[in-house]
Order: sequence, then C-alpha cells, then structure tokens
Amino acid sequence: MHKNKFFKRLPILLITLSVLLITPYHVCAKNKKPKKAGWKILNELVGAPIWSDFNLWDDPESNVAHRLEIPIESRTSYQVIYRAYTGGKKEVFGEPCYSFALFGGTANITSVSIIFANKGDLEGLAHDVSNDNKVQQEALSSYQSKISIATINIEKKITSLLRKPKIQTFGEGDKNTVETVKRWDVKGHAILLAAPQDEYVGIRIVPTEVADREGKTTSLTDEEVKKRISSCVVHRKNGDVIIKDIPMINQGPKGYCVPATWARYFNYIGIPIDMYLLAMAGDTAAGGGTSINTMVDNANKLVYKHNRRMKYDKRRALIKYIDEYIDRGVPVMWPVYVNKDFYINEINKRTAERKNVKDFDKWKEKLKPYKRAAKNMKGAYGGAHVCMIIGYNKKTREIATSDSWGELFNERWMTEEEIDAISMGGMYVIKW
Repeated sequence: MHKNKFFKRLPILLITLSVLLITPYHVCAKNKKPKKAGWKILNELVGAPIWSDFNLWDDPESNVAHRLEIPIESRTSYQVIYRAYTGGKKEVFGEPCYSFALFGGTANITSVSIIFANKGDLEGLAHDVSNDNKVQQEALSSYQSKISIATINIEKKITSLLRKPKIQTFGEGDKNTVETVKRWDVKGHAILLAAPQDEYVGIRIVPTEVADREGKTTSLTDEEVKKRISSCVVHRKNGDVIIKDIPMINQGPKGYCVPATWARYFNYIGIPIDMYLLAMAGDTAAGGGTSINTMVDNANKLVYKHNRRMKYDKRRALIKYIDEYIDRGVPVMWPVYVNKDFYINEINKRTAERKNVKDFDKWKEKLKPYKRAAKNMKGAYGGAHVCMIIGYNKKTREIATSDSWGELFNERWMTEEEIDAISMGGMYVIKW
C-alpha cells in the first residue's frame, strides 16, 4: 500500500479497531445477568426479616414468628398459624400490608401469606352502610384502584431483582378456588403474586415443589380423617362433649365470618385453604357479607376433589340432632342472628363464669332464668352470622359454639333454648 494512502486511511482503521475492542464489552455488559439474590437482599426486597439463611423451610415456625414479631393465632396437633393484622401501617414489598400470616406443620414453617389491598381489610369497608358515612363511601369507591396500584407496584419491585415472572395457576377445585399467579423462584422458594380482579393482592411464599404441583395436595383417606376427628372428641367429667383441635382463623376487622369459619372447617378435615380465597368463592361483598348457599355451591368442587361432600341438615340445632355429629368429631356450621349485648357480652361473661364451676347441678339451676328468658328472644334479631357448633352437655342442656374472632371466642356456651331462639334455621356439615 502506498505510504500516503496508508496515512489517509489510518483514522478509519483506528476507529474500526476501537469499535472492535469496545463492542464486546458493551455487549457483555448489556447481557450480563443480575447478581444472584442473597437471603439478606431478599429480606430487603420484602422489607421484613423472613430469612435467616437460604433455607426457610428448615426453620421452626416459632423462630420465624419471633423474627417478624407475629403473634400465634392457633396451634393444633397438625398445624400452627401465626397472624398479624397490621391495618396497612406496615409496608411489605413497598406496599401497605393488612395481614401477615405464617403456617407451619408440627415442626417447621411451611408457607408465608401476605395480604395487601383487599375488599375486606381496608379502612371504612367494614363500617355500616350509610350515605352519611364519608369514610365508607370513599373506601367503596376507591378499593378497586388500590388493589390495581398495589399489584403493579409489587410486581415491579420483585421484577427489579428477580426478572420477569412465570405465569401459572395455583390451588384446587375449579375457577372459584384457583388463582392465576405470577411466580418467581429463588433457591427452593417460590414467590407467588395473586391478584384476582377487585378481590385482593396477595403474596405467598412456598417451597418450589409445592408451586410445581400448583398447590395441589394429597387428600386424607377416610380412615385418616376418621382417626383425626375421632381423636378430637373430648368427654369431660362435668358432662361436656366437645370437639377440640379445630384451628382458629381470626377473620380480623371485617365481616368474613363465613369464609373464615369454612376455612377452619376445611383445614380441620385436611383441606388446606385460605379465607381470602373462600371470600372470593363465596362472592363476599366489600367489607363482608357472604351468601352461605353461594359459598357451598362454589366450594363444592374443592370438597368433592377431596372425596367429601357438603350436606344441608334442615333440622333445628337441638342436642338430639347435633349429638350424632359431635360424637363423631364432625363440627356443625350454624347460621345465627346475633346482637352484641347478648351474643358477645352476655355469653362471654357467662362462659368465663362457667370455667370456674365445680358443682354443675347448681349451675343447671342457675341457668333456668336464662332458659325462660329465651322465649322473649325470638323475633328480636340482630345481624346475620355463621359460627360452628362444637359441643353439648345433656345434663345442663347447653350447646357450645366457636366463632372466628380469636381465642376468646374459641369455646362459648349457651342454653339449648337460646340456641334455638336465635337460629336462622338449618345446619351444614361436611361428610364422606
């Protein structure tokens, strides 16, 4: 090449060489994978100290609950639940959190459930309907947008660290009890984001193998269920026959008595399900209010999948009709009319007194005025409610109930006449 031509082309050669040298660096930098998320970074992402190492599933549930400062809600021989209702005052994944729950077996934690904006817990939704109640009207007009915004923000936050999610279904039954979720995997942990339209925004953290089988569980056999529930029937010296070991699921500051109580029942017979999912299945209204018939219709496929069936018993809630269920360890779902003065205040006070009774012959005599007064209760109805009937005493003619309002309401006693007076009529059980 001529010397002058070489020097004329030298700038072009230098530019070309620069491009060749620099381009691989930029290509590598652009395609470089993000750093793998360590467990401390995951805690920062969540905004809560869930992890203490990179295997959550070998942690005792009490250790995780202690780190998160979440109180225990229920402990049975087969399941433990910790739950905190934070009222939106605690941020998780950068969004206001309303319920933070941990679930465990008999030793270690098995899953985490975090609920954000939803149609039950948001302030104002549980208030009585009133055109003058500005708080409630604002809540009713804005809760859907809060659900949408929380969904977008949480997905963006997780994706910023863990890239784009996979999409799959999670749950059992049919469309009424199955969620479409977005899934991120990190070293044996699947983070699932569920956001059914106008219902709730929820994060579940489960083992990847649980997510791989889409949350489907192995049904307990008839023998296993019978063994579990028969072992839960307790006969006390005072004549009480009571079902113990039913998990408590506190519905919190919302009218979710139907989904929460059914969730307790389902978990008791080995069908794990969440009350927020059942609220969707039961078409629960914003703030609360669920049709039992709708709940039964929409949850039936889930029950059938586990070889069980729901039964409506049109008989009255009297001892001569409920004893056949209680004696076998089968709780009774009972629709009831309630008012605060009697159903909460009076019955709590009487139940507390009953715990200290030594002579139940005298206690039976003391109950007579309450039995007579029950005649005047018919027609003086309050709001609708659902709880479980879990026991009876033929000697004193009392019936035990259990409400989804926390440990204080786990076992409460009323006279048979009072039960009959405030009953909405009929009962529901799950059979096989």
